[in-house]
Amino acid sequence: MEKVVCLVSGGIDSPVAGYLMKKKGFKVVFLYCEHQPETDGVTLDKVRRLVKKVRGKELYVASHGGAMAEIVDRCEPQLRCVLCKRMMYRSAEKLAKQVKAKAIVTGENLGQVASQTLANMAALDSATKLPVLRPLLTMEKNETIAIARKINTYNISIEKSPSCPFVPKHPETQADLAEVKSEELFLNLGELVKRIELKRIV
Repeated sequence: MEKVVCLVSGGIDSPVAGYLMKKKGFKVVFLYCEHQPETDGVTLDKVRRLVKKVRGKELYVASHGGAMAEIVDRCEPQLRCVLCKRMMYRSAEKLAKQVKAKAIVTGENLGQVASQTLANMAALDSATKLPVLRPLLTMEKNETIAIARKINTYNISIEKSPSCPFVPKHPETQADLAEVKSEELFLNLGELVKRIELKRIV
């Protein structure tokens, strides 16, 4: 059974993505990127329960607080979300090497959120050498919600939790890869990835 690393949040989409990959016969290792101390742990509790609902056997937490602090301090605000997600992909790749997984899975859906565009996804994909699988890519939101209700994750996902404190007023929707890489020159990426700790909690 081949392994994949699924980036999971407390939202509706990513638990469904993980469930669909499990249904396809993959062994799914879940990864939650925690931005402590800026967040309060409420979302992590939701993630634990969501992973349990989809019968996930492995959940890791990546420490992203330090990386986000540097992105906020050194990089252009409009690219913050793209840069953050690229770091998440690097954390997923780091975990994949550790657990011998072959791909990264996300709950991204084309055009459902303003930042989830082809241009932005291309910029994200270039952050990793692993294939990025998006089971929900062309689904309508009501289709995803229907699956979430079926697998009993929906009510947990819609529980109130803190919103991301780093989202800029005007996030980039058509990221230019050259510009993204230029911004990353202000970061010591190798050191940031090295400092990200991966802790298994399930």
